Amino acid sequence: RPVELRAPIEQVLAGEPPVLIPQVEYPFSDGEFHIFDVHVAPLAGEGGVPLGVSISFADVTPFHRLRNDLQETNQELETAFEELQSTNEEMETTNEELQSTIEELETTNEELQSSNEELETMNEELQSTNEELETINNELHRRTTELNNVNAYMTSILTSLRAGVVVLDRGLDIRVWNRKAEDLWGLRSGEVAGQAFQNLDIGLPVERLKPAVRACLDGRSDFEEMVLDAVNRRGRAIRCRVAVTPFLGDAREIGGAVVVMEEWRDGNAAPGGGGNGGDREPARE
Repeated sequence: RPVELRAPIEQVLAGEPPVLIPQVEYPFSDGEFHIFDVHVAPLAGEGGVPLGVSISFADVTPFHRLRNDLQETNQELETAFEELQSTNEEMETTNEELQSTIEELETTNEELQSSNEELETMNEELQSTNEELETINNELHRRTTELNNVNAYMTSILTSLRAGVVVLDRGLDIRVWNRKAEDLWGLRSGEVAGQAFQNLDIGLPVERLKPAVRACLDGRSDFEEMVLDAVNRRGRAIRCRVAVTPFLGDAREIGGAVVVMEEWRDGNAAPGGGGNGGDREPARE
């Protein structure tokens, strides 16, 4: 016990070198195992004749335990190193991702800066456009006021005329119908505005005026006059003197025709005449 020693003893006695049997386990009475290194060495006498064999048991249990602890510690260190290496690689990967994210954020920041500059430029342009629009709006308001004043002035003039005045565009649609025209034929301005003059159902035979109006629109005549039999809004038969002249625009182009109508009393000219000099000048009251 704790190991078979016969063969090592025979080897030593036969002149072989000492024999070492390492890490021999042996249970003690306390139930723990102890580890021994067994050394088998010859005891030499005079002349080298072996006298016997020395067997020593070296208790190496603490050393063995320390070595086991060292191995476990080394394994733990290796595991910790591998984990540290893995953590280091993960940190490197994370650092690369952070670097990429930083670059993306820098790019995004540059884009935002560029967008901000563009927005500032657009804001300045919009501010300038707003100022221009405000100037245009003020000018439009001024001109609208002037136009309203002119329209009011023209309406006042047309209302003051004793004759009925109708302004036609080149399509013979009614653009102006004054108060006297309302009194003559019983139609209000809002009822006839935009309507075709030749389609009016009034007491004046407007179809007979179409050649005179067309002559003025075509530039073949600058004045047409005729006296027609008509019926006013009260149903009374009257003689109506009608004068047609071209309506000239700013560039002296013919933009329409002006028809002036008035009741003619005590006239001597034949009714229904047309053209310059076709009827004599009617007598006026």
